[in-house]
Amino acid sequence: GDSSISGLPSLEEPVPIYSTNDTNDALVRAYTKCPAYDNILLNWYNSSQFKNMSTQSATLRSTIQNSYLLGYDTSLQNWWNIFDAFNTFMTYGVGDPVPILPTVIYNQVQSLANWLETAKMNSSLTGNRLGGFLLSDLMYYMNSAITANANDNIYTRLLTISGHYNTQLSLLSALKWDQVSGNTHTWLTTIPKTAAALYFELHNVSSVLYVRVVTQNGPGADFVAVPLACNSAAAIAVLGNGTCLFTDFITLVGEDASRF
Repeated sequence: GDSSISGLPSLEEPVPIYSTNDTNDALVRAYTKCPAYDNILLNWYNSSQFKNMSTQSATLRSTIQNSYLLGYDTSLQNWWNIFDAFNTFMTYGVGDPVPILPTVIYNQVQSLANWLETAKMNSSLTGNRLGGFLLSDLMYYMNSAITANANDNIYTRLLTISGHYNTQLSLLSALKWDQVSGNTHTWLTTIPKTAAALYFELHNVSSVLYVRVVTQNGPGADFVAVPLACNSAAAIAVLGNGTCLFTDFITLVGEDASRF
């Protein structure tokens, strides 16, 4: 932004907006336009893991199709759309009217959607195909801040990306967070709530750089550290759980750290 615009407080800038046609976007909704990932999902739909869940959920899906949503596609592949139809109408009163589900059945519908959507974002399926561009964008701004600080320049920036839960989960999958031993973070098995936030913090403590990653599962929720492979006892001692030395974070990010 141009900080010389009259009327703005000192050191403050207009908020730059990233905007592009959805077909050209690779930052926020990469998960909708990656043919390689689409092919991986098609293969996964034929896996024993997926077929087993399809068998286990057959009674529930049949109940929904025969008693609540006649004629709808209630296949496991399409289950997110089934849950979304119930959730948007029952929770927010918007969308096409659907029958009101008993709480027990609604919870089962939601649980199956949670399984499907989080399983699709497993790092073994996504790699860095979906979150890699956003991760490299993050690294660009972190490196810009570090360079400015080294030159004694003021660099105040809060970079905010607004997207769907898939954006958050694909970014974490690019960091292989689901491969960290002992990770019990709720987003591994449940979809992030509406207005959930994922924060990447860059800290300079006594001339040592750290990155801390935390989540907030909706407004007012507690902040929860994200376990990453680069977490170390020394870094955690400085800023708490979810902290990596910046150099270790770069190693974890790998090729995405130098894409820009």
